[in-house]
Amino acid sequence: MLQTSKYGVALEMLNTLLSLTSCFLFATRTYYEFDTSDNAVSIMRHINNAILGISAFLLCEILLRCFAAESLLRFLRTRFFLTEAFTILPPFILTIVARIENERVSSPKEIRWVLQQVIALRFVRIYKLMKIGIGGGGNAGEVKRQMVHVCLTLLTIIFCFASMFYVCETFMVDVDEKEAIWGVGHLVFHDAVYFSIVTVTTVGYGDFKPLSWLGKLLVVCTVATTIIVIPSQTNQLLSLMGVQSPYARARYRLKAKQRHAIVCGHLTASNAAEFIQEFFHEDHGMSDGHLVILCPDTPDNNMEILVHSRSHQVTYLEGSPLIEEDLERAQASRCEKIILLANVLSADSQAEDSGTILRALAVRKYLSLKEGCADIPIVLELRRPGSKHHFQSSAFGGSGDNANIICIDEIRLNLIAKSCLCPGFCTMISNLVMSSSATVSEDSNVQPWVREYAHGCGLEIYRSQLSPKFRRMQFIQIAQVVYEQIGCTVFALEVKDPRGKSKIVINPARFEVQPHQIEDLWVFVLADDQEQADRISTFKLEKGEKRKHEAKTGSSAKGDTASVASLTLRSPSWHVPKGIGSVGKAASNRRISFMSEVSSHLEYNNEKMLNMKRKVLAMNEHETNLQDATRDSVATLEDHVLLCGYSPSMYHFIATLRPKHLQTHKKIVILHPNLEEYDWDTQAAYFSDIIYVKGQPHRPADLIRAGVSGASQAVILSPPGGSESDERMRDAEVVFIYQSIMKANPRVHIVCEIVSPGSVPLLCASKEYSAKKTSDENIDDLLFSSKFQQPFCSGNVYFFANVMDLLACQAFFNPHLVTILRELVVLNPEAANVKDPTLASSELFSQVIPEGFGGRTYGELFEHLTSMDTVCLGLYRRFTRQNSDTVNSHIFNGEVRYVVTAPPPDMLLQDDDHMYILQVPPSLNPYGQGYVNMNASMDLTGYAGVGSRTSSDDPTVHNTNLNG
Repeated sequence: MLQTSKYGVALEMLNTLLSLTSCFLFATRTYYEFDTSDNAVSIMRHINNAILGISAFLLCEILLRCFAAESLLRFLRTRFFLTEAFTILPPFILTIVARIENERVSSPKEIRWVLQQVIALRFVRIYKLMKIGIGGGGNAGEVKRQMVHVCLTLLTIIFCFASMFYVCETFMVDVDEKEAIWGVGHLVFHDAVYFSIVTVTTVGYGDFKPLSWLGKLLVVCTVATTIIVIPSQTNQLLSLMGVQSPYARARYRLKAKQRHAIVCGHLTASNAAEFIQEFFHEDHGMSDGHLVILCPDTPDNNMEILVHSRSHQVTYLEGSPLIEEDLERAQASRCEKIILLANVLSADSQAEDSGTILRALAVRKYLSLKEGCADIPIVLELRRPGSKHHFQSSAFGGSGDNANIICIDEIRLNLIAKSCLCPGFCTMISNLVMSSSATVSEDSNVQPWVREYAHGCGLEIYRSQLSPKFRRMQFIQIAQVVYEQIGCTVFALEVKDPRGKSKIVINPARFEVQPHQIEDLWVFVLADDQEQADRISTFKLEKGEKRKHEAKTGSSAKGDTASVASLTLRSPSWHVPKGIGSVGKAASNRRISFMSEVSSHLEYNNEKMLNMKRKVLAMNEHETNLQDATRDSVATLEDHVLLCGYSPSMYHFIATLRPKHLQTHKKIVILHPNLEEYDWDTQAAYFSDIIYVKGQPHRPADLIRAGVSGASQAVILSPPGGSESDERMRDAEVVFIYQSIMKANPRVHIVCEIVSPGSVPLLCASKEYSAKKTSDENIDDLLFSSKFQQPFCSGNVYFFANVMDLLACQAFFNPHLVTILRELVVLNPEAANVKDPTLASSELFSQVIPEGFGGRTYGELFEHLTSMDTVCLGLYRRFTRQNSDTVNSHIFNGEVRYVVTAPPPDMLLQDDDHMYILQVPPSLNPYGQGYVNMNASMDLTGYAGVGSRTSSDDPTVHNTNLNG
């Protein structure tokens, strides 16, 4: 019991330190052994007394163990007792003899002096230090313990050999002989240590060599012991090191004033390259920062090349956030943020979410035990929206937890559905998420559309405070002034409610900034960089006013930078004769937040929750079972949405296409081989016009049965699961389905999910959509990148895996990222009962430009739209090469559809351009028809007798009639 108790271990550690102290005193004695001066005699007396006192303490400890032993006889026969007795008793015996003879204990002429040197053998007690838990747990800890064991063994051999060599050569060799051969008459301890090291390491002699026969025998024994023991222990160490990679033993060495973040979870070489490029992008100011990757897998060759690149500071650690030692290696308690990535391609989304939540809880628990670390924010990806409830209901994930939760399936499905209503919208969001440095000079030999598209690729969403000069101005007026004077597009406002809780509102056009609110108001803008966005906070301020304003409110930091991941704005358009739907008069609520706890998947069947959803969504009173929704063929169906694939969170896709303020809705045909294995009851049972056709989407016959020839939109979801050895092979089925649909219906607008950006060129089967090499390498790199391929430019492709990971990366720089994301995708139904009508949020619509604006500038259009309480985010347009255009015809052929995000004010408009606009629908306008001079008829033309137009020749663009 004494050996296993904490007091016994502490006593043993104390005895070990005292034994090592006595060894140090023994080595010190050698420097005064033959000195007869009074000072040396005094020092020797103190050393002898100290050794005697230590020996007395050790003797008491031995007696205590004898008393506590269960069997005294068995204890007396143990190796521990014999070793202790051999090293403790001689000093007492020699002291007694010296007192009787009245002589110096250290006299070298007496045998008692030789016996006293056994004190040096106490050095073997140094092995007791292994009990303090050196190295920690796991295989990495075993490697460290073995390394320490090898070092202690070598140190013990050197010290004991030096001590015995000193005794032999001092006692058995005359002084004259040593002076004749060595040049010194008496050895000191460091001479013996020097001889020991030379002998052990080189198996030879230096300027010292043994003179006595016992010293020579000692050298032989020492060399033999070293040759046998050290290689054996070294081989054991190499075996342990061979079991694990060096990344499992590596540690991140934190430098002074260096910022670092930790990314954990699923990270392959392909998405790691995108993540690292985004993390160290010049817009974020992290060029001197450090990224620590903590993953359970040993890095492959591609990952090693990426990690060891000199362009970025990246450290790869093999480990798990579930293990405390691994978090210590990554310096988790001193990082700025921890990012937990999920495997977005996993077939079992529930198991993936469970693992991510478990890792998040382990990180939270670890940080809570560290002083001052409980507030370190984390960003975690979850596949299913309902999984958020599990984390928030835990002890470490409550309402006060500083965590950004990204629900992947909710974001991607809402974004895809919104792209069916507003073609190209997924491209706009992807470009806003992915930082880009693509620039095209005016003299570059490229098509005009390349310059316009590249301009939008360089924009991101930033957050900035308002200048005091904006006091007493309405939000829509601020948007107009900022666009004209600074060149940024302001589209959202962050305001605090009376309880001090922040709320984000999309284009609250009539909100007036009060003087007392200016410090608590932030705006979200589309800008080139944070510096441009920060000009809003110092707009028209003098130098003295700037310093005063910054001292009072704090200037915008670079850490507030954010490229928002999913700007999925909620509602479709208002009235379309043959579109997705038309405007209805009902609907007191506009949006619904499927990430809120009340709309958790776990509570879907709750009657209260259903009633709340029926206020904003077109839902049936009774369920429709899967059998009633199944059809063998709908080949003659027209103007419907064809969905190839399925998701456990399909509810969010359907709900985005079923807002209640639309009178009619397009039918949704789901083509899937086995929908019975999914949870139909909680996903689609309460929606009408949902048709299930059993079949394989890559088979042309099954596509015909699903009505592909009459579909207006088609959605191809990436299949779950499969091998991850080659990401492009995961896209094979999507590419086949895409080609089959295009062959059957060339005019259908397709939105497909792609895992690998390298698969995008495979969608361009026709030569007329293929880019060709030029003499400019920079232009070639730009045109042949995935972001400039025609399917991506036109909004036919969505890199959902890349966008989700880059969204998590962007959350590092903007803690408000997830909040703005929730507001842009959907809102909680409880927020619909807005007490302040000026804080009513807007919806996203795709609208053809008003008649008469063709040939005019975008700046004029933006000014006109702001007069209608509308903010324009960008344009969806097409470029067709004319026969007379021979200058650039070798670069790109055929027709190109592309997105222009926040165009410059001098860009000329085309008659068929379509706008992405933010505006409150007529039926949801809190001011109704009484709104003076604004939105009386929701006619964006703004001219008497001139109506809004639709583009009848473009079936891929969702058009709306905004006439009342």
